Amino acid sequence: MRSLPGAKHTTLRSVCCLAHARGQARPNSDYDLALKPGHPPAPLDRVAWQVEIENLLGADVSLVLLTPTTDPVLGWEIARDGKLLYERDRGLWMSERARLWHLYNDALPFRRALAESLRSYAEEVRHGA
Repeated sequence: MRSLPGAKHTTLRSVCCLAHARGQARPNSDYDLALKPGHPPAPLDRVAWQVEIENLLGADVSLVLLTPTTDPVLGWEIARDGKLLYERDRGLWMSERARLWHLYNDALPFRRALAESLRSYAEEVRHGA
């Protein structure tokens, strides 16, 4: 793997791919990549990573950094559909998948409350309240 800008300070622990791995990519699809860095890169390094990866692939890239603040639903989609391309140490991706699944399950009560709130609001709007 080529060295990414700023990577000397951040070790990539794992990388996975979504749409292309699921076989749902169209000719003009971008690449959905999820990276698990050892620690979050500086913002400019993150942008440099994206540019470097896009140059390597010759295509647009949607880059997600898997961190403790990753949205639980996005994390669940990555855990469910992502295909491992690289992991620094064996078992890191399985550990990360388990963490993402737990975050998704922990967020279930909040997702249900939000869905109910949206349903209630839609009913009020429908009835002119």
